Amino acid sequence: MVSDRQIDVTIPASLFLASPRRFALDVVNNGVLSNATDFAVAESVDLSGTGCTALQPTGVAIGENVVIGGQPLDLAIVTLNGCNSAAVIDLTPGLTTFGQLTQTIAVGSAPTGVAVIPRLGLAVVANSTASGTSSGAGTASVIDLTQNLVTQSVGVGTEPSAVAINPYTAQAYVLNTKSNTMTQIDLTDLTKNPLPTTIGAVDEQPIAMAIDPDRQIAVVGAVSIGSGGVLDVVNISGTAPVRKGSNSASANLPTGVVFDPVSTDFLAVDSLGNDCIIFNPDTGQSQTVRVGVNPTSLAYDYQTGTLITVNTISNTVSFVDAQRLVTKATLPLGVPQTGVGNTNPQFGVAVHMRSNLAVIADQINNRVLLYPMPH
Repeated sequence: MVSDRQIDVTIPASLFLASPRRFALDVVNNGVLSNATDFAVAESVDLSGTGCTALQPTGVAIGENVVIGGQPLDLAIVTLNGCNSAAVIDLTPGLTTFGQLTQTIAVGSAPTGVAVIPRLGLAVVANSTASGTSSGAGTASVIDLTQNLVTQSVGVGTEPSAVAINPYTAQAYVLNTKSNTMTQIDLTDLTKNPLPTTIGAVDEQPIAMAIDPDRQIAVVGAVSIGSGGVLDVVNISGTAPVRKGSNSASANLPTGVVFDPVSTDFLAVDSLGNDCIIFNPDTGQSQTVRVGVNPTSLAYDYQTGTLITVNTISNTVSFVDAQRLVTKATLPLGVPQTGVGNTNPQFGVAVHMRSNLAVIADQINNRVLLYPMPH
């Protein structure tokens, strides 16, 4: 005991701090319980094994129960924008490789968004520029996670940024930010080269997207110059996506969108408004809840009702009770590295549902964080 108001306790790292988890802390003084609280232990994933120093981790996607070699594995796929590659991190509970980089897969130039369809063992990465050109025309890399290699490179539109996959139909959708288009890629038969369909189904400068596979719709966040940003509803039930002309919502720079299968609403970050938007695509109505400064991405665990936003300028994460629309906490991500040179860092985040673990691409510190979410 340091004083009657401060107690220093040494926690054995090998027993309690070796992996990310949350703790409950109780203080008992003369038989009286007080100061009950909790705290979290986050884990930083070492990416030095990639062999590349200009990492710039950007996008994150989770694949649960990807069968590799007859064993179901949980994986995080993180795009490394500065290395033209994707990192594979093991998230399978109980394995000795949990929280470790297991593979690095070469993809196209300047990869950004990524999505996974676990039942097919595939990931799709949006490569924002074409190698060796200045036109901005990009590609999408289709990764076979069972072989750790790219099986197809598909030409898409200009500066592709975001990817979403319909898990029912195995159709991948890539947003092309500079050409204001969406590219649809059929993943059902990779024995032939996928023939993409590129259509102008979105608003100006689309940058984020999520899918409701039951209603066969996507909600797309677009900058939409002149209107300050918008969330659009796109019908993906036909042979080509079609934007609905009604039930859109305004949003200032909506850089992240996720779908809530419980409420059937969509959740989006309003980067310039420092808000999270809860959007009903059937009615067009929306609600907002305040989060940290400049939220650039978000992820949602619908099993616990907990939403996480990663806030770039304040270098924080906000945890939101999405059912009650209350921000429970905003916590720092740590001190930025000096000399990294990321003046406008990007963050991606996804949630591993089984462990309620947020996987954060912390670009400003060139690392990936495993952060336990509150319930």
